[in-house]
Amino acid sequence: MTDGNTASGGHKVRDAALHILTRVEHGRRSDRSLDEVLGRKRMPARDRALCTEIVYGVLRRQRTLDRTLRPFCRRPLAKLDAPVRVALRIALYQCAYLDSVPPHAAVHRTVEALKRQRPRATGLANAVLRAWLRAGGEIDAGSDSSADHYDLPDWLAVRWESRSAAKWLAATLAPPVAFLRASSEEGLAQTIGRLTEDGGEAVPGLRVARSVRLGSLDRRTLSEVIADGLAVPRSEAAQMVTELMGQGPGTILDACSGRGGKGRQLAEEGSRVLCLDSHSERLSDARTLARRTGATGLDWVRCDLGRDLPVSTRFSRILVDVPCSGLGTIRRHPEIKWRTSEEGLAALADTQRAILSNTLQVLDATGELLYVTCSTEPEENEEVVESALSADPTIARKPFEVAPDGCSVDVVGDLRTFPLDPDLDGFYVARLTRLAAQAPC
Repeated sequence: MTDGNTASGGHKVRDAALHILTRVEHGRRSDRSLDEVLGRKRMPARDRALCTEIVYGVLRRQRTLDRTLRPFCRRPLAKLDAPVRVALRIALYQCAYLDSVPPHAAVHRTVEALKRQRPRATGLANAVLRAWLRAGGEIDAGSDSSADHYDLPDWLAVRWESRSAAKWLAATLAPPVAFLRASSEEGLAQTIGRLTEDGGEAVPGLRVARSVRLGSLDRRTLSEVIADGLAVPRSEAAQMVTELMGQGPGTILDACSGRGGKGRQLAEEGSRVLCLDSHSERLSDARTLARRTGATGLDWVRCDLGRDLPVSTRFSRILVDVPCSGLGTIRRHPEIKWRTSEEGLAALADTQRAILSNTLQVLDATGELLYVTCSTEPEENEEVVESALSADPTIARKPFEVAPDGCSVDVVGDLRTFPLDPDLDGFYVARLTRLAAQAPC
């Protein structure tokens, strides 16, 4: 990884990384912040790549970075302003994990970037980092625990370790493989052509039609392809799960539609889709993306999915991709591991049970509902499904019998993808059906 050939280029990288990671500290998603910030900045492709490496590297290794910084900082890191805390992590990550970035340059350019945001804090940051360098500039490896070794919260490391998931733990530190979904067959060829014409890497995905597997490329070109409506970011696992809905007559209900990725995919394949979500901003984004990509056959309604749904008909096909922890997407969104707690899982499960119960009320006799999460945790997955089955004797599980490539079917017939596959996130899918002649009045 190169550090850029000019001082101004190096400063732009740190300015961008500091801006992005400060936004993440304030609750924004890392991938969207990267796209928004790098899409606006004029930077060479190599500098964009370095910025991306710094952002994701800091988030993946945050536990180790904070443990290493703690002895050299008089104030608790949590008490520092977010830009100061972020700047310390950025400088330390470069010194410790990027061999091509000289420590003096990493410290100097990061402190200069902080100076443009918090000029009064540069003395503190410089003193902490120089003290660490004088002490030998070594990373504190911590204990032999999985939490320290794999940079995970204690509770999550214990959970995953109890499942004998050593490879799974290691996978959380691996860089993700990014995918797009082309808006049409013509868009597939155009997307690959645009992304590769300047030396980028993009090839058709192997598991889903219209998917594009990305390698190294310029994020600015990627942003332009997306802005032109040729393709949208969409993980391969998410595309695979949506395909399970299949084709057939009638309108599909896409509950918890979010920014509309599932609904657009279903509409592109010829289905009529009613999209429900509780957030007006997400529905607005979904409309914008549908117009940009040329998707038709979509309707959107805002509603509280935890209450009675504002529909007067029943549906033979329903897709319920509930709000969840997202712990199956840690590789793409490493900030999730620092934002999630066991208490939070319990609260999410309450919401998920309410949403599933309400959507089951509009499932027609013999219809099918897919309950989907991008989580690995039983509270959000099989426990929610078992609760719904216990509450309503007219509902039954319809087991998957064949697992698509990259998926597995568990003992009760629910389908899962695991992040052990470098191309896939961790998804859970249960297929439920209403028994014949048992639709509620």
